[in-house]
Amino acid sequence: MSQLSQHRPESAGSGPAPLRHNSRTVRVFAVVAGLCVSNLYYVIVLLPEIAASHHRPSQDFAHLLSLTQGGYTLGLLFVVPLGDRVDRRRLCTLLLAAACLVCVAVPWAPAAAYPVLFVLLGLCSVTAMVLVPWGADLADDAARGRVVGTIMTGLILGTLLCRTVAGALAQLASWRFVYGTSAVLMALCIVALNWVLPSGVATVPTPRQPQDAQGEGYLRLLGSLPRILLRTPGVGERCLYGALGFGAFSAFWAVLPLHLQARPFSFGPAEIGLFALLGGAGVAGASAAGRLADRGLQTPTTLAAFATVAVTFLVLGAWPGSLALLIVGTVVLDMGIQVAHITNQSVIYAGNPAMRSRITTTYMVMYFVGGTLGSAVAASVWGQGGSWGATCLVGAGMGACALVVAALRAALGRIRTGGADGVRP
Repeated sequence: MSQLSQHRPESAGSGPAPLRHNSRTVRVFAVVAGLCVSNLYYVIVLLPEIAASHHRPSQDFAHLLSLTQGGYTLGLLFVVPLGDRVDRRRLCTLLLAAACLVCVAVPWAPAAAYPVLFVLLGLCSVTAMVLVPWGADLADDAARGRVVGTIMTGLILGTLLCRTVAGALAQLASWRFVYGTSAVLMALCIVALNWVLPSGVATVPTPRQPQDAQGEGYLRLLGSLPRILLRTPGVGERCLYGALGFGAFSAFWAVLPLHLQARPFSFGPAEIGLFALLGGAGVAGASAAGRLADRGLQTPTTLAAFATVAVTFLVLGAWPGSLALLIVGTVVLDMGIQVAHITNQSVIYAGNPAMRSRITTTYMVMYFVGGTLGSAVAASVWGQGGSWGATCLVGAGMGACALVVAALRAALGRIRTGGADGVRP
Protein backbone atom coordinates (compact mmCIF):
# COMPACT_ATOMS: atom_id res chain seq x y z
CA MET A 1 0.00 0.00 0.00
CA SER A 2 1.37 3.40 -0.97
CA GLN A 3 2.36 5.91 1.67
CA LEU A 4 0.40 8.63 -0.07
CA SER A 5 -3.19 9.03 -0.95
CA GLN A 6 -5.80 11.12 -2.63
CA HIS A 7 -7.75 10.82 0.57
CA ARG A 8 -7.81 13.86 2.81
CA PRO A 9 -8.97 13.98 6.38
CA GLU A 10 -11.30 16.77 5.31
CA SER A 11 -12.89 14.85 2.48
CA ALA A 12 -14.91 11.77 2.22
CA GLY A 13 -13.68 8.55 0.73
CA SER A 14 -11.04 5.97 1.44
CA GLY A 15 -7.62 5.14 0.14
CA PRO A 16 -4.04 4.44 1.19
CA ALA A 17 -2.87 5.83 4.51
CA PRO A 18 -1.99 9.55 4.66
CA LEU A 19 1.56 10.67 5.36
CA ARG A 20 3.16 10.14 8.73
CA HIS A 21 5.85 12.45 10.04
CA ASN A 22 8.57 9.78 9.88
CA SER A 23 7.72 8.46 6.41
CA ARG A 24 10.27 8.28 3.60
CA THR A 25 8.30 10.84 1.60
CA VAL A 26 8.37 13.44 4.38
CA ARG A 27 12.12 12.94 4.83
CA VAL A 28 12.66 13.48 1.08
CA PHE A 29 10.46 16.60 1.20
CA ALA A 30 12.61 17.90 4.08
CA VAL A 31 15.88 17.28 2.22
CA VAL A 32 14.60 18.88 -0.99
CA ALA A 33 13.31 21.91 0.92
CA GLY A 34 16.68 22.36 2.62
CA LEU A 35 18.65 22.07 -0.61
CA CYS A 36 16.36 24.51 -2.44
CA VAL A 37 16.50 27.21 0.21
CA SER A 38 20.29 26.83 0.36
CA ASN A 39 20.51 28.44 -3.08
CA LEU A 40 19.52 31.73 -1.46
CA TYR A 41 22.48 31.88 0.90
CA TYR A 42 25.53 30.50 -0.90
CA VAL A 43 26.35 33.97 -2.17
CA ILE A 44 26.87 35.30 1.37
CA VAL A 45 30.14 33.41 1.80
CA LEU A 46 31.07 33.25 -1.89
CA LEU A 47 30.87 37.00 -2.50
CA PRO A 48 34.61 37.74 -2.03
CA GLU A 49 35.55 34.84 -4.33
CA ILE A 50 33.06 35.93 -6.99
CA ALA A 51 34.43 39.47 -6.89
CA ALA A 52 38.05 38.28 -7.02
CA SER A 53 37.35 36.08 -10.03
CA HIS A 54 36.16 39.19 -11.91
CA HIS A 55 39.01 41.37 -10.53
CA ARG A 56 36.54 43.78 -9.00
CA PRO A 57 35.86 44.94 -5.41
CA SER A 58 33.37 43.00 -3.32
CA GLN A 59 31.01 45.95 -3.01
CA ASP A 60 30.29 45.72 -6.73
CA PHE A 61 28.50 42.42 -6.02
CA ALA A 62 27.03 43.22 -2.59
CA HIS A 63 23.57 43.53 -4.15
CA LEU A 64 23.41 39.87 -5.21
CA LEU A 65 21.93 38.67 -1.90
CA SER A 66 19.14 41.24 -1.97
CA LEU A 67 18.43 40.37 -5.61
CA THR A 68 18.16 36.69 -4.71
CA GLN A 69 15.83 37.48 -1.81
CA GLY A 70 13.82 39.75 -4.09
CA GLY A 71 13.41 36.90 -6.54
CA TYR A 72 12.30 34.65 -3.69
CA THR A 73 9.65 37.18 -2.68
CA LEU A 74 8.41 37.32 -6.27
CA GLY A 75 8.19 33.54 -6.26
CA LEU A 76 6.17 33.59 -3.04
CA LEU A 77 3.72 36.06 -4.55
CA PHE A 78 3.37 34.75 -8.09
CA VAL A 79 4.44 31.09 -8.12
CA VAL A 80 3.53 29.47 -4.80
CA PRO A 81 -0.23 30.22 -5.16
CA LEU A 82 -0.25 28.01 -8.26
CA GLY A 83 0.05 25.04 -5.92
CA ASP A 84 -3.67 25.44 -5.26
CA ARG A 85 -4.51 25.06 -8.94
CA VAL A 86 -1.92 23.01 -10.83
CA ASP A 87 -0.23 19.65 -10.43
CA ARG A 88 2.29 20.19 -7.63
CA ARG A 89 4.59 17.44 -8.85
CA ARG A 90 4.86 19.18 -12.21
CA LEU A 91 5.28 22.60 -10.58
CA CYS A 92 8.11 21.33 -8.35
CA THR A 93 9.76 19.58 -11.28
CA LEU A 94 9.70 22.74 -13.40
CA LEU A 95 11.06 24.87 -10.55
CA LEU A 96 13.84 22.40 -9.79
CA ALA A 97 14.75 22.09 -13.47
CA ALA A 98 14.87 25.88 -13.80
CA ALA A 99 17.05 26.14 -10.66
CA CYS A 100 19.36 23.50 -12.13
CA LEU A 101 19.76 25.48 -15.36
CA VAL A 102 20.41 28.74 -13.50
CA CYS A 103 23.05 27.07 -11.29
CA VAL A 104 24.73 25.76 -14.44
CA ALA A 105 24.67 29.23 -16.01
CA VAL A 106 25.91 31.29 -13.03
CA PRO A 107 29.56 30.07 -13.00
CA TRP A 108 30.09 30.85 -16.69
CA ALA A 109 27.94 33.95 -17.18
CA PRO A 110 29.41 37.46 -17.44
CA ALA A 111 28.96 39.68 -14.41
CA ALA A 112 26.45 41.80 -16.31
CA ALA A 113 24.05 38.83 -16.34
CA TYR A 114 24.22 38.23 -12.58
CA PRO A 115 21.27 40.47 -11.62
CA VAL A 116 18.89 38.50 -13.85
CA LEU A 117 20.35 35.11 -12.92
CA PHE A 118 20.25 35.68 -9.16
CA VAL A 119 16.68 36.98 -9.29
CA LEU A 120 15.74 33.83 -11.21
CA LEU A 121 17.63 31.66 -8.73
CA GLY A 122 15.66 33.17 -5.84
CA LEU A 123 12.38 32.75 -7.70
CA CYS A 124 13.07 29.06 -8.45
CA SER A 125 14.01 28.39 -4.82
CA VAL A 126 10.38 28.69 -3.68
CA THR A 127 10.05 24.94 -4.30
CA ALA A 128 10.44 24.65 -0.53
CA MET A 129 7.26 26.68 0.00
CA VAL A 130 5.35 24.46 -2.41
CA LEU A 131 6.43 21.36 -0.49
CA VAL A 132 5.34 22.60 2.96
CA PRO A 133 1.60 22.99 2.18
CA TRP A 134 1.74 19.88 -0.02
CA GLY A 135 3.05 17.86 2.90
CA ALA A 136 0.35 19.33 5.14
CA ASP A 137 -2.27 18.39 2.56
CA LEU A 138 -1.06 14.79 2.37
CA ALA A 139 -0.77 14.35 6.15
CA ASP A 140 -3.25 12.89 8.56
CA ASP A 141 -4.93 15.31 10.98
CA ALA A 142 -3.16 13.67 13.92
CA ALA A 143 0.30 14.07 12.36
CA ARG A 144 0.05 17.32 10.39
CA GLY A 145 2.01 19.40 12.89
CA ARG A 146 4.84 16.87 12.96
CA VAL A 147 4.88 16.57 9.17
CA VAL A 148 5.17 20.36 8.82
CA GLY A 149 7.78 20.40 11.60
CA THR A 150 9.87 17.73 9.86
CA ILE A 151 9.84 19.53 6.51
CA MET A 152 10.67 22.82 8.21
CA THR A 153 13.51 21.11 10.07
CA GLY A 154 15.06 20.29 6.69
CA LEU A 155 14.58 23.89 5.60
CA ILE A 156 16.19 25.22 8.80
CA LEU A 157 19.16 22.87 8.45
CA GLY A 158 19.60 23.96 4.85
CA THR A 159 19.65 27.60 5.88
CA LEU A 160 22.07 26.83 8.71
CA LEU A 161 24.55 24.49 7.02
CA CYS A 162 24.67 25.83 3.45
CA ARG A 163 27.07 28.66 4.26
CA THR A 164 29.49 26.35 6.05
CA VAL A 165 29.39 23.77 3.24
CA ALA A 166 29.70 26.42 0.53
CA GLY A 167 32.72 27.94 2.24
CA ALA A 168 34.42 24.56 2.55
CA LEU A 169 33.76 23.63 -1.10
CA ALA A 170 34.98 27.01 -2.30
CA GLN A 171 38.13 26.58 -0.22
CA LEU A 172 38.77 23.13 -1.68
CA ALA A 173 37.83 23.97 -5.28
CA SER A 174 36.22 27.27 -6.28
CA TRP A 175 32.99 29.23 -5.97
CA ARG A 176 31.97 27.93 -9.39
CA PHE A 177 32.17 24.38 -8.07
CA VAL A 178 29.55 25.25 -5.43
CA TYR A 179 26.96 26.22 -8.01
CA GLY A 180 27.88 23.27 -10.20
CA THR A 181 27.29 20.98 -7.23
CA SER A 182 23.97 22.66 -6.55
CA ALA A 183 22.93 22.06 -10.17
CA VAL A 184 23.58 18.33 -9.72
CA LEU A 185 21.65 18.34 -6.42
CA MET A 186 18.65 20.04 -8.05
CA ALA A 187 18.59 17.31 -10.71
CA LEU A 188 18.78 14.64 -8.02
CA CYS A 189 15.88 16.33 -6.20
CA ILE A 190 13.71 15.84 -9.29
CA VAL A 191 14.59 12.14 -9.30
CA ALA A 192 13.96 11.82 -5.56
CA LEU A 193 10.52 13.46 -5.68
CA ASN A 194 9.39 11.25 -8.53
CA TRP A 195 10.78 8.21 -6.70
CA VAL A 196 8.71 8.79 -3.56
CA LEU A 197 5.67 10.08 -5.46
CA PRO A 198 4.61 7.29 -7.82
CA SER A 199 1.95 7.82 -10.48
CA GLY A 200 -1.56 7.98 -9.10
CA VAL A 201 -0.53 9.96 -6.03
CA ALA A 202 -2.63 13.05 -5.29
CA THR A 203 -0.68 16.06 -6.55
CA VAL A 204 -3.56 18.53 -6.85
CA PRO A 205 -5.39 19.66 -3.69
CA THR A 206 -8.95 18.47 -3.16
CA PRO A 207 -11.14 21.59 -2.83
CA ARG A 208 -13.87 21.79 -0.24
CA GLN A 209 -15.76 24.24 -2.42
CA PRO A 210 -15.58 24.54 -6.21
CA GLN A 211 -14.74 28.22 -6.11
CA ASP A 212 -11.69 27.64 -3.93
CA ALA A 213 -9.40 26.53 -6.75
CA GLN A 214 -10.98 24.56 -9.53
CA GLY A 215 -11.60 26.65 -12.63
CA GLU A 216 -10.12 29.71 -10.96
CA GLY A 217 -8.05 31.91 -13.26
CA TYR A 218 -4.52 32.91 -12.32
CA LEU A 219 -5.32 36.59 -11.73
CA ARG A 220 -8.33 35.67 -9.67
CA LEU A 221 -6.14 33.26 -7.73
CA LEU A 222 -3.76 36.09 -6.88
CA GLY A 223 -6.66 38.43 -6.16
CA SER A 224 -7.90 36.05 -3.49
CA LEU A 225 -4.81 36.60 -1.31
CA PRO A 226 -6.13 39.70 0.53
CA ARG A 227 -9.43 37.88 1.16
CA ILE A 228 -7.54 34.93 2.62
CA LEU A 229 -5.60 37.24 4.92
CA LEU A 230 -8.64 39.14 6.16
CA ARG A 231 -11.42 36.57 6.13
CA THR A 232 -9.99 33.09 6.67
CA PRO A 233 -10.24 32.33 10.41
CA GLY A 234 -6.87 32.22 12.11
CA VAL A 235 -4.74 33.26 9.12
CA GLY A 236 -4.58 37.00 9.80
CA GLU A 237 -3.80 36.40 13.46
CA ARG A 238 -1.02 33.93 12.69
CA CYS A 239 0.40 36.24 10.01
CA LEU A 240 0.69 38.92 12.69
CA TYR A 241 2.50 36.51 15.00
CA GLY A 242 4.81 35.47 12.18
CA ALA A 243 5.64 39.05 11.25
CA LEU A 244 6.37 40.04 14.85
CA GLY A 245 8.36 36.89 15.55
CA PHE A 246 10.55 37.13 12.47
CA GLY A 247 10.84 40.88 13.02
CA ALA A 248 12.32 40.24 16.47
CA PHE A 249 14.60 37.55 15.07
CA SER A 250 15.83 39.82 12.25
CA ALA A 251 16.37 42.72 14.65
CA PHE A 252 18.63 40.49 16.74
CA TRP A 253 20.73 39.17 13.85
CA ALA A 254 20.96 42.53 12.08
CA VAL A 255 22.83 44.05 15.02
CA LEU A 256 24.49 41.03 16.68
CA PRO A 257 27.60 41.11 14.39
CA LEU A 258 28.08 44.80 15.20
CA HIS A 259 27.73 44.08 18.92
CA LEU A 260 30.27 41.26 18.71
CA GLN A 261 32.76 43.44 16.84
CA ALA A 262 32.64 46.04 19.59
CA ARG A 263 34.15 45.86 23.05
CA PRO A 264 34.33 43.84 25.24
CA PHE A 265 34.20 41.05 22.62
CA SER A 266 36.18 42.52 19.66
CA PHE A 267 35.42 39.40 17.59
CA GLY A 268 36.55 38.91 14.02
CA PRO A 269 34.55 37.42 11.13
CA ALA A 270 35.46 33.82 11.99
CA GLU A 271 34.22 34.06 15.57
CA ILE A 272 31.09 35.89 14.51
CA GLY A 273 30.39 33.23 11.89
CA LEU A 274 30.39 30.54 14.57
CA PHE A 275 27.35 32.18 16.16
CA ALA A 276 25.32 31.18 13.09
CA LEU A 277 25.77 27.55 14.11
CA LEU A 278 23.81 28.26 17.28
CA GLY A 279 20.80 28.49 14.99
CA GLY A 280 20.74 24.69 15.07
CA ALA A 281 18.64 25.04 18.19
CA GLY A 282 15.76 25.89 15.88
CA VAL A 283 15.71 22.27 14.74
CA ALA A 284 14.80 21.09 18.24
CA GLY A 285 12.23 23.87 18.48
CA ALA A 286 10.60 22.87 15.20
CA SER A 287 10.29 19.23 16.25
CA ALA A 288 8.86 20.08 19.67
CA ALA A 289 6.37 22.57 18.24
CA GLY A 290 5.06 20.00 15.78
CA ARG A 291 4.39 17.48 18.53
CA LEU A 292 2.66 20.06 20.73
CA ALA A 293 0.51 21.24 17.84
CA ASP A 294 -0.67 17.68 17.14
CA ARG A 295 -1.83 17.54 20.78
CA GLY A 296 -3.97 20.65 20.31
CA LEU A 297 -1.71 22.89 22.42
CA GLN A 298 -1.24 25.70 19.90
CA THR A 299 -2.40 28.50 22.20
CA PRO A 300 -0.26 27.71 25.27
CA THR A 301 2.70 26.98 22.98
CA THR A 302 2.32 30.38 21.31
CA LEU A 303 2.10 32.15 24.66
CA ALA A 304 5.16 30.34 26.00
CA ALA A 305 7.17 31.01 22.83
CA PHE A 306 6.61 34.76 22.79
CA ALA A 307 7.05 35.08 26.55
CA THR A 308 10.42 33.37 26.08
CA VAL A 309 11.35 35.76 23.27
CA ALA A 310 10.44 38.89 25.23
CA VAL A 311 12.18 37.79 28.43
CA THR A 312 15.32 36.65 26.58
CA PHE A 313 15.70 40.04 24.91
CA LEU A 314 15.30 41.83 28.23
CA VAL A 315 17.94 39.64 29.89
CA LEU A 316 20.39 40.09 27.00
CA GLY A 317 19.88 43.85 27.10
CA ALA A 318 20.42 44.00 30.84
CA TRP A 319 23.77 42.14 30.72
CA PRO A 320 25.34 43.16 27.38
CA GLY A 321 28.90 42.12 28.27
CA SER A 322 28.31 38.47 29.19
CA LEU A 323 29.49 36.09 26.46
CA ALA A 324 28.04 33.02 28.17
CA LEU A 325 24.67 34.70 28.51
CA LEU A 326 24.77 35.80 24.88
CA ILE A 327 25.45 32.25 23.71
CA VAL A 328 22.61 30.82 25.82
CA GLY A 329 20.32 33.68 24.81
CA THR A 330 20.99 33.11 21.11
CA VAL A 331 20.03 29.45 21.46
CA VAL A 332 16.91 30.15 23.52
CA LEU A 333 15.79 32.99 21.26
CA ASP A 334 16.15 30.88 18.12
CA MET A 335 14.15 28.05 19.71
CA GLY A 336 11.39 30.42 20.77
CA ILE A 337 11.08 31.95 17.30
CA GLN A 338 11.02 28.57 15.57
CA VAL A 339 8.46 27.16 18.01
CA ALA A 340 6.17 30.10 17.24
CA HIS A 341 6.79 29.74 13.50
CA ILE A 342 5.96 26.02 13.34
CA THR A 343 2.94 26.51 15.60
CA ASN A 344 1.67 29.23 13.26
CA GLN A 345 1.98 26.90 10.30
CA SER A 346 0.26 24.01 12.04
CA VAL A 347 -2.71 26.30 12.74
CA ILE A 348 -3.06 27.82 9.27
CA TYR A 349 -2.81 24.39 7.62
CA ALA A 350 -5.42 22.82 9.89
CA GLY A 351 -8.21 23.38 7.37
CA ASN A 352 -8.90 24.71 3.87
CA PRO A 353 -6.94 22.11 1.86
CA ALA A 354 -7.64 23.81 -1.47
CA MET A 355 -6.15 27.09 -0.20
CA ARG A 356 -2.97 25.91 1.50
CA SER A 357 -0.54 27.20 -1.13
CA ARG A 358 -2.15 30.64 -1.11
CA ILE A 359 -2.20 30.58 2.68
CA THR A 360 1.53 29.84 2.53
CA THR A 361 2.08 32.82 0.24
CA THR A 362 0.05 35.10 2.50
CA TYR A 363 1.83 33.98 5.64
CA MET A 364 5.37 34.01 4.24
CA VAL A 365 5.00 37.42 2.60
CA MET A 366 3.84 38.90 5.91
CA TYR A 367 6.65 36.97 7.61
CA PHE A 368 9.30 38.56 5.39
CA VAL A 369 7.69 41.99 5.70
CA GLY A 370 8.01 41.70 9.46
CA GLY A 371 11.62 40.58 9.15
CA THR A 372 12.47 43.50 6.89
CA LEU A 373 10.90 46.00 9.27
CA GLY A 374 12.57 44.43 12.31
CA SER A 375 16.06 44.55 10.83
CA ALA A 376 15.51 48.09 9.50
CA VAL A 377 14.33 49.45 12.86
CA ALA A 378 17.13 47.73 14.78
CA ALA A 379 19.77 48.97 12.36
CA SER A 380 18.35 52.49 12.58
CA VAL A 381 18.41 52.41 16.39
CA TRP A 382 22.00 51.19 16.38
CA GLY A 383 23.07 53.63 13.67
CA GLN A 384 21.71 56.61 15.61
CA GLY A 385 23.96 55.85 18.55
CA GLY A 386 21.71 53.38 20.29
CA SER A 387 23.18 50.77 22.59
CA TRP A 388 22.82 46.99 22.49
CA GLY A 389 20.25 47.41 25.26
CA ALA A 390 18.17 49.77 23.12
CA THR A 391 18.28 47.28 20.25
CA CYS A 392 17.15 44.49 22.56
CA LEU A 393 14.18 46.63 23.55
CA VAL A 394 13.08 46.59 19.90
CA GLY A 395 13.04 42.78 19.89
CA ALA A 396 11.46 42.60 23.33
CA GLY A 397 8.74 44.99 22.22
CA MET A 398 7.87 42.85 19.20
CA GLY A 399 7.78 39.70 21.31
CA ALA A 400 5.66 41.44 23.94
CA CYS A 401 3.18 42.71 21.31
CA ALA A 402 2.71 39.19 20.01
CA LEU A 403 2.33 37.89 23.56
CA VAL A 404 -0.36 40.46 24.40
CA VAL A 405 -2.32 39.72 21.22
CA ALA A 406 -2.09 35.97 21.87
CA ALA A 407 -3.20 36.40 25.46
CA LEU A 408 -6.19 38.54 24.45
CA ARG A 409 -7.07 36.05 21.72
CA ALA A 410 -6.95 33.19 24.25
CA ALA A 411 -9.15 35.11 26.69
CA LEU A 412 -11.72 35.93 24.00
CA GLY A 413 -11.60 32.35 22.80
CA ARG A 414 -12.50 31.05 26.24
CA ILE A 415 -15.39 33.50 26.47
CA ARG A 416 -16.81 32.93 22.99
CA THR A 417 -15.85 29.44 21.89
CA GLY A 418 -14.33 27.68 24.84
CA GLY A 419 -10.79 28.48 23.75
CA ALA A 420 -10.77 26.83 20.29
CA ASP A 421 -7.69 27.72 18.28
CA GLY A 422 -7.12 27.03 14.66
CA VAL A 423 -8.35 27.53 11.14
CA ARG A 424 -11.83 26.20 10.93
CA PRO A 425 -13.24 25.02 7.64
